Amino acid sequence: MVKYAPATLDTIRQRVSLEQAAEYLHLSPLRGRYFCPFCQPTGKADHHTPDMGISNGKGFHCFKCGKSGSDVFALVQAVQGGTFPDAVRYVASLAGVQLKEEQLAVKPPRISPPAPKDCPPPTSPIARPELLGTLHGLSEAMEGSPGEEYLQRRGFSLSVVGTCGLGYASPTACRAIGLDKGQPPPLGRVIFPHFAPMPDGGTDIISLYGRAIDTPSNPTPKELRHRHLPGPKGFFRAASVRAIGWPEPLVVCEGPFDALAVLAAGWPRVLATYGVGVSRLDWLTPARSILIAFDADTVGQAKAKELAAALRHRGVSVSILTPDEIEGKDVAESFALGQLNPAIFQAVQL
Repeated sequence: MVKYAPATLDTIRQRVSLEQAAEYLHLSPLRGRYFCPFCQPTGKADHHTPDMGISNGKGFHCFKCGKSGSDVFALVQAVQGGTFPDAVRYVASLAGVQLKEEQLAVKPPRISPPAPKDCPPPTSPIARPELLGTLHGLSEAMEGSPGEEYLQRRGFSLSVVGTCGLGYASPTACRAIGLDKGQPPPLGRVIFPHFAPMPDGGTDIISLYGRAIDTPSNPTPKELRHRHLPGPKGFFRAASVRAIGWPEPLVVCEGPFDALAVLAAGWPRVLATYGVGVSRLDWLTPARSILIAFDADTVGQAKAKELAAALRHRGVSVSILTPDEIEGKDVAESFALGQLNPAIFQAVQL
């Protein structure tokens, strides 16, 4: 087993951006996106619209097939195949960095006794791969839509949104995909995906969430503001749990707009749990350290303490962002006020 010094990996990342790696890997760009090498390998010859967003510091994500990763090493490993050390050596050669590899002893595998035949397999949320196609179409509808205008009004640019797989659903689309059985919001909804972290490091899409688009002069009633498809909930930006080489800690927020705010402020390792109730703690425990950034209200802080205690019991290093450390009721409001400094995540003592 090979290990590299974290400082060496950071140096390589600084010298070779994701966009530069995409060029070396001969990925085809068009209008700020790339033709996905996994589901669009023939590029412009057979596809009109590129589906992969690539942004340095934020990772890569295909809105069609769901392939995603956190950094330049993940992109190279995904495209070329091979191991993580293979990817590091390739990018290091591009960066002109001489590697010093440390050989670690490989522990023998633990052999578990066979499970009884009548023991059911572990339960997990049912993946819904058909939602990737739905999300792809909604992502295509985002540009120039009321959804884009709404996000920009809240301070989020397409360069940030484009790496997260967000989409726009018109009122007709809201009914078609099952988010609204009654009258949908007149301007439609911004769509966020629910992904479930998988043991192999990947993610599976399991649901969609729609936030009603409103205006300051015409706010949406609270009872109509949020809609999720029926079924289990996942995480927004679930790939952040196992992101190799991203900074510590993993920031865990309540809502997806909080996560977008942390991302836009410059901290890439963040996810949202779609509420304070986290039923699958095992999805979070692969992270070595976590900063819980729930809302500053009484309920949010109480639930943050409950989650922290449960994660610490499972061996995770956890801290909580307190109301004194941010301006406003949550990190999204702090970002809107121009007061969200990513240094508060890096400086937290775990």
